[in-house]
Amino acid sequence: MSMTSPAEPTQPAPAAAEPDGAPLLEVVEITKAFGGLIALSDVSITVPPLAVYSVIGPNGSGKTTLLNIVNGVLRPTAGGIKLRGRPIERMKPHERAKLGIARTFQHPRAFGGMTVLDNVRVGDHVSGDRRVRLTARHAHEEEEARRMLDIVQLPRRKELLRVHSLSLREQRAVELARALMMRPQLLLMDEPVSGMDPAERPAWIRYIREVQTSLGLTVVLVEHSMKVVAEISDWVVVLSSGHVLTQGTADEVLNDPRVRSVYIGRGTKNA
Repeated sequence: MSMTSPAEPTQPAPAAAEPDGAPLLEVVEITKAFGGLIALSDVSITVPPLAVYSVIGPNGSGKTTLLNIVNGVLRPTAGGIKLRGRPIERMKPHERAKLGIARTFQHPRAFGGMTVLDNVRVGDHVSGDRRVRLTARHAHEEEEARRMLDIVQLPRRKELLRVHSLSLREQRAVELARALMMRPQLLLMDEPVSGMDPAERPAWIRYIREVQTSLGLTVVLVEHSMKVVAEISDWVVVLSSGHVLTQGTADEVLNDPRVRSVYIGRGTKNA
């Protein structure tokens, strides 16, 4: 699967920017406890629209927990979450999906026994889009699913294959297409290059950036690799033991001696 720029004719309309530079996502003083274990403590981040915002930190620092709280898999013990100024911390995952939050996972969660095309169609049901009459819905879903597969550049000849027969990179492409099928404004990505051949990672990261830019998405991305973060990020927050160590532009954060100390001291992957 070659990684060239997304084809313009197949793209949905970009999401509109927020008025007056207002943030798309606000996480306000979030704390999450699992019994006596405090996974996150008083974490606040502000994610501007149309940006890639990376969450980094050593293993066990709370990165995936934060992502799970944003998309509603977990409820915070304390604190709030706002999407375009609207509180969403009490909403269920499917309700947040309808508001425009989509997710990909560290290990692709495709329905391995289903075809590529049917996997992507699932995204339309998750988003709860009911603008098309039921009599035309099946045809509409297939047309939209093929458009998303064109965007992620998975060849049409593979649309009827079972997902479990695809390579890891192709499975990630299917999962991304399914997320795009939800017409998100906010895309959450958990370690999108995990398990991939190191030689494949740079092209895939550049491609994610191209899709984000061309479709007008805001991306919150969890990642271990500082090299990946340096290449793709506009803004970065660093978590350490459930607390915010620092946050700012990618250049500011990645050149902070405290960040390098945390990474080197914990043995976190830098490749």
